Amino acid sequence: MRGPISAFAVASLRVNNPDLHNRTPQLLLETGEGIAWRLLADLHPLEAGPGPNLNSLFLSPSGQTLLGRVPADGENTTDGRRYTPRTEERLVLIDVATGRQRPTPFTRRGRTQQLHYGLAPNERDLAVADTYATAEVGRITVSVLRGPDLAVSAQRVFERAYMRSSQRDAQLQWSPDGRLVALWMQPPGASCEALLVLDAATLETVLQVEPSRSRESVHLGGSASWSPDSQRLVIVNEDYQRILHLGDGRQEKPAWLNGPRGDPPRQAQILGLLPDDRVLVQRQRGTRLRLSGVDLATGKGPVLADVAVAENDAYLQMAVSRQWEDIAPTPRRRAKAPGAVTAAGPPTSVGPQRDERQRWRASRSATTRISS
Repeated sequence: MRGPISAFAVASLRVNNPDLHNRTPQLLLETGEGIAWRLLADLHPLEAGPGPNLNSLFLSPSGQTLLGRVPADGENTTDGRRYTPRTEERLVLIDVATGRQRPTPFTRRGRTQQLHYGLAPNERDLAVADTYATAEVGRITVSVLRGPDLAVSAQRVFERAYMRSSQRDAQLQWSPDGRLVALWMQPPGASCEALLVLDAATLETVLQVEPSRSRESVHLGGSASWSPDSQRLVIVNEDYQRILHLGDGRQEKPAWLNGPRGDPPRQAQILGLLPDDRVLVQRQRGTRLRLSGVDLATGKGPVLADVAVAENDAYLQMAVSRQWEDIAPTPRRRAKAPGAVTAAGPPTSVGPQRDERQRWRASRSATTRISS
């Protein structure tokens, strides 16, 4: 029996695809040749192939579960190359190792409805933002579902609010301690997008961050934006990457980032925060994509993966797991350099989060190695 498989990232790519005019879902896996792309359809036949929507597939923290939309009528081909946005789509959980799908209560119907979602660190609880938007009406219903039956435990409706469907990093993100959910939207009465941090138990607003200038936006800065201690978030404010401290609301700008995030390939792209003040960074040059674990203060660190992309693959919008925490080398303890970014106060809850990391490491030790 095949054991668990943990993916480092998921993206829709043209590389490895016989038809370079289309993108197909691919996983970044540890293989006999190192970390490399593998077509999702090559691992196992899916019950219904997900379409090549860049925001469709989201990866769980352990990298063992995909959360995404599949056609409700099951008419797509198994390799995911056919996609009809007007058909109904079901939101499902997909086991990376087997392709087995577990349905959720949510279905997307038509262009006026969008679903944004995120899986909790315990791999069981789910947060979903169900958005209905027309030229006249905007409504977002945020729900938290828990337990084996995915029963609704909390729900909040935002009237006259909107979420973009095509913006990168638009999915909901749980904090590693499971107590908070971060998302971004255009709140009621606002003229620009803001970042909201909600209490996962009640969905009450804990923190709202708005841009310093009108007609700009604040949103999450990567699919693993939370720091392991749940005290910081990578955000993008006015297109510049920042580190948000939840304790006092400070926004720190790493000195080694000199330009806007929307300026690839010249600018490094932060995908997430790692332990010990390290950052997972993506750099793309031509047909090579490099992922590095760098020091937050200096921007220097080793390359963790160097993989190929197609010439016509634009800047990749990847969803990453927290498996990078286990392969990024831990630097020796050292005094903080002048200007280094530090956490705003002690962690609010380290016990549960440490347990989750131990569970992820245990699952990774049993991870199946994919043959090349």
